[in-house]
Amino acid sequence: SSPVNATIVNATAIGTILNDDARPSISIGQASLVEGNSGTTSMVFTVSLTNAASTPVTVNYSTSDGTAIAGSDYLATAGTLTIPAGATSATIAVPILGDTVVEGNETFTVNLSAPSVNATIGTAAATGTVIDDDQAAIEMSVADVDFIEGNSGWSQMDFVVSLSAPASKDVTVMFATSDGTASSRGNTGDFEATAGILTIPAGQTSGLISVRIKGDKTFELDEWFLLNLNKPSDGIVLSRDQAVCTILNDDNSTGPRGGNAGAGFNESNLDAVSDIIASPVPELDFVLGEWMSRSKKISRAN
Repeated sequence: SSPVNATIVNATAIGTILNDDARPSISIGQASLVEGNSGTTSMVFTVSLTNAASTPVTVNYSTSDGTAIAGSDYLATAGTLTIPAGATSATIAVPILGDTVVEGNETFTVNLSAPSVNATIGTAAATGTVIDDDQAAIEMSVADVDFIEGNSGWSQMDFVVSLSAPASKDVTVMFATSDGTASSRGNTGDFEATAGILTIPAGQTSGLISVRIKGDKTFELDEWFLLNLNKPSDGIVLSRDQAVCTILNDDNSTGPRGGNAGAGFNESNLDAVSDIIASPVPELDFVLGEWMSRSKKISRAN
């Protein structure tokens, strides 16, 4: 303004400050998340700029399936992300669906595209890993037991309850005995009725259930009773919920066993039978001969 000896033809001028900074490059980082057993949890991806921009930076994003399937393992997500002027990062959240299905870790991809003119894309895709936190079903079983009764007093026998794999927390199961040919009736019983809850500590694969067996000197056939399991902890499958304890008789017979044909005979008994029985029927002679032969073998074995 105010020229001397001159006129102003163009009174204004524009000064341009040339930016010598490169356009920021956009990158997206990998992400992972433990899925959980139900509901949704957000897996967060961080999108970064190599340097801040003076104006907002935008970029489009969308998910695509890998081994993780949209609608089953996560929710498909798409949109436009804005990184404000002066900032160097922003986040994208993808909802992950929790479940209790044993399926292993699964993955999907978040893809970037169409950046604003003030930025370029450096890393255009990132993998999201859905970490499976479900255990394969652990099986529980109980084994049969053979136990020699003894001649007096009470003895302890143990049922072994086993897990197919250790659990991450304590496992419990209810149990109870039930009579078979062996009885739990009071002082005349063969064993003591037992019921309760067994706890197998976390990290262990077996536990014991103890039952008291009563000894005696009475000759009797082997007897048995049952142990039943029910209501195990969540996530535990009863593959074998019942076991048999066979109480083995260790008493000798001094005479005929009730209900056991042919046992307890001696040579004189058999000879007397053969003297008394006389049959004119050859087939009956053969049958009686076979019976006597087998009875002598049993008598000698005893």
